[in-house]
Amino acid sequence: MTTEADLGTQVLALLTAQPKDRRALKSLLAPWPKAEQIAALFAAQHRAGRLFTQALVTILELDETFDSTVFGALREAHLAHDPEQRDLSRLWQAVGAAAPLPDDLTFTAEAARAHHALRAPDCHVLRLGPRKPEDEAWLVEIGLDPQALRARLAEFLRLDEGWKAILDGASFASSEAREIVTRNEAFCSYQDRAVAAGHLVLPDPVTGRPLTPVDSCLLFGRSCYFFLGAQPFYLICAGAGAKALCLYFPRHATLIDLGSGVSKFLTVGLFANTFSLLSTRFLQHRALYNAVLQAPLPAQTALTLTTHLAANPAHHLWNFFTPLERIIRAGQAHRVARLITGGTEFYGKLAAIFPEFADRIQDDAKPGVLDPHPFDPGHLLLTVGGYFIPQSLKDRMRAVARAATHRSFTEAQMAELTTGAFPVVWIGMRLGDKSWADQEAGIQALAEGLFTRHPRALILLDGFSYPVGRDEISGKWAAVIAELHALGARVIAALPGRAVVNLVGTTLADAVLWAERTDVYLTPVGSSQHKVGWLSQAPGLVYSPPRGARPLVAEKLPGSWEAEGSALPDYIIGAPVAAGQRRGALDRRAHLDNVALDPQALLERLCALIDHIPACASKDRGT
Repeated sequence: MTTEADLGTQVLALLTAQPKDRRALKSLLAPWPKAEQIAALFAAQHRAGRLFTQALVTILELDETFDSTVFGALREAHLAHDPEQRDLSRLWQAVGAAAPLPDDLTFTAEAARAHHALRAPDCHVLRLGPRKPEDEAWLVEIGLDPQALRARLAEFLRLDEGWKAILDGASFASSEAREIVTRNEAFCSYQDRAVAAGHLVLPDPVTGRPLTPVDSCLLFGRSCYFFLGAQPFYLICAGAGAKALCLYFPRHATLIDLGSGVSKFLTVGLFANTFSLLSTRFLQHRALYNAVLQAPLPAQTALTLTTHLAANPAHHLWNFFTPLERIIRAGQAHRVARLITGGTEFYGKLAAIFPEFADRIQDDAKPGVLDPHPFDPGHLLLTVGGYFIPQSLKDRMRAVARAATHRSFTEAQMAELTTGAFPVVWIGMRLGDKSWADQEAGIQALAEGLFTRHPRALILLDGFSYPVGRDEISGKWAAVIAELHALGARVIAALPGRAVVNLVGTTLADAVLWAERTDVYLTPVGSSQHKVGWLSQAPGLVYSPPRGARPLVAEKLPGSWEAEGSALPDYIIGAPVAAGQRRGALDRRAHLDNVALDPQALLERLCALIDHIPACASKDRGT
C-alpha cells in the first residue's frame, strides 16, 4: 500500500526526471486527497532543497490562498537564481518605470504564475475605504496622497447621472433591492462615461491629471487597462458586470482594492492567472509596448465593446444585455464602432435583440481572451456589464421571444391552455445540486394538493430551456435534460386528466412568454427562479440549502433584487440530505447541498400567496 511518504518520494523522482511535465505530475497526484497532494508537493521540494515551477503552480491550483513564506529561504533563492524568475523581475521593473523592455527576456506562463505566488507575501493589498495607519504610511511612501487618491477614485466610481435618474424612477421589490443595485451599478458606471466620451478617462492617482489607457484587453474575465501615469498602473475590472476591481502599481507591487465586492479575484491563485497573462503579453507584444512609450496619444479613440462569455442564460440577461440597454437608453449607441460577441445565443441573435447595433456586431467564436489592438491607444476594448434588468429590457425580451421561430408553443396554444386557468403555477425542477432530494414524489403530492384546492390550476414543470440561436452548451447537459424531461413526464402520468405542461426541452423564447403568464412559482435558487422571477410580477417561493452562519436576509438573496417590477420571493431553507455535485475542479460555488422539503408545508405557503392574487390576473397575461 502506497503511503504519504511514498507519494512524496515519487513526486520528487518525477520532478527531478521530468521537471516540466505537469501533466504527469497531476496524473500521479490525482488518486490522492487534496491535502495529501499538497503535503507531497511541499515535502518533495524541501527534500530537494530547491523549488520546481510545476510543483508551485500545482500547489496554487490546489490552494489559491497558498502562502509561499512557508518555503523560507528556498523562496528567496528561487526568486534570485532561477533564470525565468530573474527575467520576470526585470520585466516588471521596466514596466513599473515606463522603460523599454530588454530584448533577452524569456519565461513561460507557468513561471509567471509561480512568480506572483512567490512574490505575493511582499505585495501590498490595500482597501480604498478606511485603512490601517501602516497602509496610509505606505501610500505616502510610494508617492500617493491618501486623501487625494480617495477623492479621485470616489469621483471615478460615482454613479452615472443619466443612469441614476433612471434608477431613481425605477420600481424595486424593496428598499434593500434599490440599495444593492445602486451600489453595484456605481462600479460599472465608468463604462457609460467611456462610451459617452469615446475614452476611458481616469485621473492619475498621483497628480490627478486625466489619463486614458494605452492598452486594453479582456483576459478570461478580467478587463485590463494600462495607463502611463506618473507611475504606470493598471485598472483591472472583473465580475460578471465588469466591475472596477482594483488598481495595480507594478513598481511597488501594490494593489488597491476598490471595494467592488468581487475581491475573490485578488486572491493569490486568481490574481496569479491575471499576472501570468499580462506578463506573457509583454513578451508577445514587446515591440508594440516599447513603441507606445514614445508615441503621442491620439486625439480620438475607436471604441469596441464586448461582454464576458458565460454558459448561463441568466448572466446574459442580467449582466450582458443590461449595459447595452443602458447605452441605448442614454442615446450613445452610435458611438460604438464594433460590438464583439460569441458563444451560445441563448435568446437568439444579438442583432435581433439589439438592432441598434446590428451593423457593427462581430462574432468571435472564442471571446474568452480578446486582444484585438494590443498597446494601441487609438483603440479601446471596453468590456461592459451591469447588475439591473430594467423594465425596458424585459419588454424587449418579450418582443424578441414573440418574434422567435424556434418555439414549442404558439400564441394560440398558450392562450388556449391559460384561458380560464387559475392559478398558473411554475414549478422548477433541478438535479445534481441545490435540488429537492425527493422531488418526484414531492411535486406529485404538491400538485395533487393544488388541484384539490384550485381545480382550474395549470402547472408548468420547468427544468431546462434550449437556446434560441447557436447552441454550444446543451450537448454537455444532454443526460440531465433527458432525466429532467422523464421526471416531468412521470409526474404528468401520475396526474391523469390534470392540466400539467412539461416545459423541459422547450426554448428560452417559450420560457420568457410562459413567465409572463405565471401567477405563482416554486423554484430552487438559481436559473429556474431567474427565468420566471425576473420576467414576471408573480410572487414565488425559492428553496435553498443553508447559506452559511450569517443571518438570512431574504431581500439580499439571489432573485430578490436584480429585476425591475419583480415581486420579492419568499425563501425556504431546506434540510441538507446530500452533498451537491461539483462540475469539476474549478467549481468554486458555495451552498450546493440537496435538501429535503415538506410538500404540505410548501402547499400551505403557495396557497397563501395565491390567496392574495386577483382571480382576474391570469386572463390578462400575455396581452
